[in-house]
Amino acid sequence: FAYCSLFPPDYEIPVKKLIKLWVAQGFVKSSNPNECLEDVGYEYYNELVWRSFFQEEEKDKFGIITSCKMHDLMNELAVKVAGEGSRIIDHNKTDFDGKRLLHVSFDFDVDSLEWKIPTSLLESHKLRTFLFLSQHLWKESFHNSFCATIASNFKSLRMLSLNGLGITKLPKCLRKMKHLRYLDLSFNPIERLPNWIVELQNLETLDLKWCQSLVELPRDIKKLINLRHLILEFCYKLARIPPGLGELTRLRTLSKFVLSKNNSMLRDSAGLSELGKLKDLRGKLEIRNLGYKKDIVSELNYDGAVLKEKRHLYSLTLHWMQIERENSDAVEEESDVIIKSMEALQPHSSLKQLTLLNYMGARFASWFHSLTNIVNLGLYDCDRCQHLPPLDHLPFLKSLVLLGLRNLEHISAEDKVKDFAGDEMMMMSAASPSTTFFPSLESLRLTDCPNLKGWWRNETASASSFPCLSSLEIENCPNLTSMPLYPNLDRLDLWRSSWNVLPSSKLKYLEIRDVEDIEYVPEEGIGNLTLLQELSIDRCPNLVSLPDQGMGSLISLQRLHISKCPNLASLPEGLRCLASLKRLTIVDCPILKQRCQKETGEDWSKIAHIPEIDIDWSIL
Repeated sequence: FAYCSLFPPDYEIPVKKLIKLWVAQGFVKSSNPNECLEDVGYEYYNELVWRSFFQEEEKDKFGIITSCKMHDLMNELAVKVAGEGSRIIDHNKTDFDGKRLLHVSFDFDVDSLEWKIPTSLLESHKLRTFLFLSQHLWKESFHNSFCATIASNFKSLRMLSLNGLGITKLPKCLRKMKHLRYLDLSFNPIERLPNWIVELQNLETLDLKWCQSLVELPRDIKKLINLRHLILEFCYKLARIPPGLGELTRLRTLSKFVLSKNNSMLRDSAGLSELGKLKDLRGKLEIRNLGYKKDIVSELNYDGAVLKEKRHLYSLTLHWMQIERENSDAVEEESDVIIKSMEALQPHSSLKQLTLLNYMGARFASWFHSLTNIVNLGLYDCDRCQHLPPLDHLPFLKSLVLLGLRNLEHISAEDKVKDFAGDEMMMMSAASPSTTFFPSLESLRLTDCPNLKGWWRNETASASSFPCLSSLEIENCPNLTSMPLYPNLDRLDLWRSSWNVLPSSKLKYLEIRDVEDIEYVPEEGIGNLTLLQELSIDRCPNLVSLPDQGMGSLISLQRLHISKCPNLASLPEGLRCLASLKRLTIVDCPILKQRCQKETGEDWSKIAHIPEIDIDWSIL
C-alpha cells in the first residue's frame, strides 16, 4: 500500500502494471513455487479493495479490472506510511533529502533541453524505482546523457522507466544495471535491441509497447531466463521472433508472436512449436504471418497442441499473410492445407475474444462449436468463406463482426453441408422460434459483404429474432434484403445498403448513409419509431421527400441531421409537431438551404420552434 504513494491523487492506477511493479520490488511472496506471483498479487490487491484502500475500479468488457483510484485521504495515508522512502518529484521543488529515498516517480511534462535530474536525487544511491507516470516525447540528443546519469548513480534500480525518450539505440551504460527487473522502453522509435540486454539476467518485465519502429528482438533472448512479461503491443514492424523463445518457461505475457515471412530466415526464427511450449501464457496473444505452405502444417502437427492448453488466454488474434486475389488459384490448390492450419490452432474453450484476419479457407475449423465462453468474435477479410460455423447457440456471444466476407451469400443455411472436420454431416440450420437464437448478442456489424443476401438460404426460417440485439451496423451490403427480427434494437447504422432491413420499433438512434435505393421514406418505415431520439440522413442522392405524417410521429426526436441530399425538395409538415426536437442540422442540401432561410424561407415556419438550427455551419 505504501508503494502506491508514487501515484498522485485522482491518478488512474493501471492494476496489471501495479502488480508487476509489486513483483519487481519483491513484495509478492508465495510458499508454493508453482503458484503464479501475479495471481498472489491480485489477492493482495483484492484485500486492499475490500478494506476500501482503492475505489472507482474500471473494468473492460470481459469484467477484467483495468484501473482503480485512491481517495485523497487514502493517498495522504499512503504518503505518511511510506515516509522518506518514497516521493513524487516536483520539478518546482528540487531541494529535498534524497539519501533515504528508495522509490521516486515523475508526473509532469518537462522541457527535454532544460530539465535535469535534481542534484538532491543523485544522492539516492539505494534507489529501487524510477517511474515516469506519463509518456514524454524527448529529443534523441537528450537521452544519452540522461541514461548515463541514471546508470552511474542508481545501480540498485529494480524498476526503470525510459518511455518516450526518443531512443533509437539503447545506450551501453545500461548494461551495468544487473538488478533491473522491470524495464519500460515503450513509446520509443527504437529499431533493434542490443544483444547485451540479455545480460540483465534478473529482468522480469520488458515493456516495448508502441515501439512502432522495432523490427527484431535480441537473438539470444532465450537467455533472459527470468522473463515473465514481454509486452509487444502495437509493434507493427516486428518481423519475427528469435528461436529459443520456447525455453522461457516462466513467460506469462507475450502479446505478439510473429512468424517469419521469408523461408530463408526460418532457422533464425521461432516457429509455432516453440509457442506451444509456453504453457502459462495469459491475457492477449496475436499470431501474425500465418501461412498456407505444407511445411507450416507439418510443424503444427508436432507432439502437443499450440494453443489448446493455454486456458489463461482470454483474447486471441490469428492473422494470416495477405495473398493477392490474382493468386487465388494457388490458394485453391492448398485448400486442404489451409483448413488444417486452422484446425491445428484450436484455442482453449475458456477463450473470450477471437479475431481472424485474411483467412483464405472456404470453411472454418470444426472447433468453433467448442468456444462456449466466447464474448467477442470478429472475422475480417476472409474472402473465400462460403459457410459460417453455427454461432447462434453460443451462450455468451455479445459482439459479432463480419467484415470483408466477399463470397458469403447466407450467414446460415438449412442445407446440409459437410462438418468442418470433413467426417460427418451436420445441420447448419437457423434456430426455430422455440430455440434460443443468439441469446446474448448485443452488437452486430456486417460490412463489405457485397454478395450477402440474407441470414438464411431458406427464408421460411426467418421467424427467429435477436432477443438482446441493441446495436446493428450494416455497411456496403447492397444485396442484403432480409434479416431476423430485432425487437429491442436501440441503434441502427445503415450505409450503402438496402432500406429493406429497417423494421424495428424501439430505435433510439438511426443513421442512413449512402443508400442508393431510397427515394421516398415510407410512412410505415419511420412512423412507428416513437422512441427515436436522433436521426441522421447522409448522402442519399435520390431521396426526394420525407413523410409528413410519419415524421410527425417521432415524438421523442431531439436531433435531426440531413446532409448531402441534393434532391430533397422540402421538409415535412410533421416537424411542426415535434416539441422535443432540440437541434436541426442541414449541410450541402441546396434546395433545403433556400427553403429554410430565417423568416423568409418557405419551410421556416416548420422549424422556427427548434432552439438550435445549423445550416451549412451557420447558426440561425
